[in-house]
Amino acid sequence: MTDNKEPYNISRYKLGEFVTNISTLEFMLEWLIQCLMDTDSQTRKIVLVDMRFYDKIRLLERLYHKNPNYEKKHVDSLVSKLDDIKQRRNKLLHSLWTVDIGREYTIEYYKRKNESITLKTEQITEQYLDELIHDISFTLRLVSEHTKLNNKGVPF
Repeated sequence: MTDNKEPYNISRYKLGEFVTNISTLEFMLEWLIQCLMDTDSQTRKIVLVDMRFYDKIRLLERLYHKNPNYEKKHVDSLVSKLDDIKQRRNKLLHSLWTVDIGREYTIEYYKRKNESITLKTEQITEQYLDELIHDISFTLRLVSEHTKLNNKGVPF
């Protein structure tokens, strides 16, 4: 049996924690969107089924802006956090992963800036994963707070 203190094993478990947390965040985001939509349950599910994470964030933003009871600073803060998580999520999920001889994780991804596209290489450390997992958990709490219903049935 392998010692669980090896960086390779710790990272593998951290990656699992990241995947679990990001899935929960996306589920909670969908739930919040459904709370804000003025339509039946079946229609809400049809609208959300093929949406990407980015599209769900934009829809959430639009739904809040059409609601006269929303507080702009709280919604903008939530959307900003979601956008940050989305960017970091995409970098991890859509990159080419390699493990070198020292069992360090490295990712390669393309970064677009204006008209140029550059191949980037970045080492993924335990600290990076811990910070990302912490940020996802914090954002999950924000989404949860937004899904609490007031007496008019409108999330705040």
